[in-house]
Amino acid sequence: MNAREMTGLPVLQGEVWPLPPLVAHRGAGFLAPENTLKAFATAAAVGCLAVEFDVRLTIDGELVLSHDTELGRVIEGCGRIEELTAEELRKLKVRNLHRPDQSVVNVCFLSEAMQACNSLGLSMNVELKPVSGQEAALAERVASFLRAKELAVPLLVSSFSAECLFEFRKRCPETCCGFLFEEPIGDWSETARRLQVQTVHPYKDLVTPELIETAHAHGWGVMAWTVDDVRESAALKQIGTDAICTNRPDLLKEIF
Repeated sequence: MNAREMTGLPVLQGEVWPLPPLVAHRGAGFLAPENTLKAFATAAAVGCLAVEFDVRLTIDGELVLSHDTELGRVIEGCGRIEELTAEELRKLKVRNLHRPDQSVVNVCFLSEAMQACNSLGLSMNVELKPVSGQEAALAERVASFLRAKELAVPLLVSSFSAECLFEFRKRCPETCCGFLFEEPIGDWSETARRLQVQTVHPYKDLVTPELIETAHAHGWGVMAWTVDDVRESAALKQIGTDAICTNRPDLLKEIF
């Protein structure tokens, strides 16, 4: 079974990417406060059909959306996500550093994100963000959460952490998974093969025709991140990149 079959979407000849090809990074984190319900609504409003967002564990085992472990950059406050309870996080606000005139919004949790994406028709790329030693716990919590949900949209789970992905794959082998990497590591394809993923997500500067050829030979879709420039996006599409993750879906929606 290939990646697209695993999502329940129609299988197209030669197609290896299981989501829409334009994916809004952190839910369109330039246009709205990142990893929030406002970001998802904004992505949908500009015509994007898929969002990527980051998931972490709170100290009491809840799943919260945040790229950073440390508060203070976009989530107002002090401390670390893994040392705070869900109740404490619900009292905090998220700001948009790129557009400081925007109103702050509530911190978002995975249950809220999935409900919103189902309602908006947004495919989801859920990135697992474990802190060291938390890989199995985060994988188990997300797997348990997903098993209890009925999704109306395609879902892809990804991570930079090979250990976390391995633990998640053991628990949810039916879920489409992707391996993220940002350095020219020795053998990314061997790691992807060992993890039995369906997609690979290299940093944009690592994407070459050779990388794409290798990935496609294994049946893996390729998503480059994070691409906000129109010309760069067009060049990546020209060499065969299947999808891009972008902060500017409003600018790139005509290309991907």
